[in-house]
Amino acid sequence: MEKKKLPRFKLCGGCLSARVVSLLPEGWQGLVKAVIREGTLGYRGEESFSLSSEKPLAYIVDRAEFDYFLVQNAQQVGVELWQECELLGFEERERIKVYTSKGEVEADFLIGADRFYSKTADLLGYKFQRSSYNWGKKEALKVYYRLLRGEEGKATKGCFLRLGFI
Repeated sequence: MEKKKLPRFKLCGGCLSARVVSLLPEGWQGLVKAVIREGTLGYRGEESFSLSSEKPLAYIVDRAEFDYFLVQNAQQVGVELWQECELLGFEERERIKVYTSKGEVEADFLIGADRFYSKTADLLGYKFQRSSYNWGKKEALKVYYRLLRGEEGKATKGCFLRLGFI
């Protein structure tokens, strides 16, 4: 289910971790706009963390193209897409009854991939309040910097970074 017609613009930098490429359908490489092999995380010239690698760390894609590519691949294996369709609500029964602007459907699963301030999460009763993250940018980056660097000042293996709320 997509609220608007695809392909469409999405406000996203389009950064794909190199860790996910083994999960992507064949042909994704043709959508890559840039390959990231190094980067620095910092704030106003204070503490920073740099990482470089001979292997790609991430790939930059255009989200409109990439999402459309994923949808087309999903449709090729039998996924049905309802475009210009809005989630109105749902009921949890033996199966999930989903109410949309285009009618009702039953499903085994309901996955809300509908942005950071998710309508699905809202309908489930999860309320995100900006005030719950009462950090300034500097404090948040220091926390992530320490997570990335680890106790000995070396990059922590297997760490990830999410800066969506900053």
